[in-house]
Order: sequence, then C-alpha cells, then structure tokens
Amino acid sequence: MSNLPQIQIQNPAHLVQIIQNLTIDSFAKKYGSQDLNHVITAFGFVTQDLTQEQLNAGLAKMIEMGFCPNAALFRRWCLGLNGFDNSDAIADSYIGKNGALSNILAWRDDSTQPISTAEKQAYDKTIHLFSQADYNGNMTITAHSAFKDHYEMIVHELVVNKVKCERYIAPIAITHAPSEPSKQLASDEFVHNLFGLNKMDVLA
Repeated sequence: MSNLPQIQIQNPAHLVQIIQNLTIDSFAKKYGSQDLNHVITAFGFVTQDLTQEQLNAGLAKMIEMGFCPNAALFRRWCLGLNGFDNSDAIADSYIGKNGALSNILAWRDDSTQPISTAEKQAYDKTIHLFSQADYNGNMTITAHSAFKDHYEMIVHELVVNKVKCERYIAPIAITHAPSEPSKQLASDEFVHNLFGLNKMDVLA
C-alpha cells in the first residue's frame, strides 16, 4: 500500500492533467504530438470502471516507475498488475536525440554538466567531427547530425538489450606525486675537491 496521499480524481481530464504534471518530460515525449482530447478519451475509456483507490494505485505505480505509461499499461497498474514488459520504461528513460545533443553541447562547455553513457558513447563516435567543427563552422551541422544518428542507434541497441539509461561518470584520474630528488651521500673525493682538501689535510 502506498503512503502517498489519496487524490480525489474528478474525471478523465483531471486524471490526465495529474499524469502530465507528475511526468512532464515523459508525457511530452509520448503524447506531445497528439491532440490532448484524444489522450483524455483513451484514459477515460480504460479507467471508466475503476475505483478511486485503483486509480490512485495506478498513479503510485507510475511515480515508482518514473515514466508516463500508455492508457492500457496504466489500467494494468491500477489493477495491481506489473504491465506487459519493461520495454516502455527502458525506452522512456532515454531523452530524445535533440535533447541529447543539447546535453552534449552543454557538457563540452562545462564538464560538470550531467550526460548519459549513451550520449557519451555517441560523442566518442563523432568527437573527430566536433573537433573539426571547432575550427570550421561549416562542419557543425555535419557533426550534430552524425551525433544524433549514432545516438539513436546506440539507444536502440541498449533498449533491445534492456539496458536502462545511466548517468555517465568520468573515470577518476590517478595522479602521481612528483618524486623527490634522490638523496645520495657525497663521496669523499667530491667533498675534498669542493673544499680544496686533500687526504693529508683531513688526517692532520
């Protein structure tokens, strides 16, 4: 049972508004190009026989999973079912290619900016093009397009292998402290020459 406060859901439009507010980026990625009324109709159709408790169970599951489901998957969550598989969750964990490019450009300016391992892999594939674009502005579009193509291919492969998006963590650089100059005892001959001494002076 979720410890989240129960929400009194008024109608399908209210439900969709809650889902949108809780999963802003994921909702925009999944439904951004669709008429919102069609989305409301779909969610209204699959939830018309559900209770307030079941609807809140579906919202709690959505918060736990961290992405916006389609209407059919949301119904299964409301009924306490895990869903069809986790492909949607994995795919939705990755940002789109334009957002990925924006992240990489920000990271190139400031390496403390967060990027994903998929974005870093795509950048590594195209770093030579970005380097050329730094000196030749005509290469910028080519570099950006190549990055987005590689990113899409990499994400597709990761999703197929059920690998969820992970943040890239740069390896820790191992630095060596400068070695101290070797300390060697001066030879007797060196000392004698330095101070103009000979053996007889020392023995005297």
